[in-house]
Amino acid sequence: MDNAVHTFEQLVHQSLDGHSGEDLCKTIQRCQDRVLKKYDYDSSTVRKKFFREALLQIIIPYMLKQLSPSCSPVGIRN
Repeated sequence: MDNAVHTFEQLVHQSLDGHSGEDLCKTIQRCQDRVLKKYDYDSSTVRKKFFREALLQIIIPYMLKQLSPSCSPVGIRN
């Protein structure tokens, strides 16, 4: 969240440099929308990664247990 606030502040300062106060509200709203969109994307990405890892931790032990009998090592014959 701190990163989002910092990014918003940077975007507002960059957007307001050299601009008059005419479109101040529109500029701030655009910066806010941009930061919120990026924050939503980042949180969605983290959430997907978390669930993918959790699912793998559940499925892999089960799969290894099921495959164990059919994948036992075969002795080398000469």
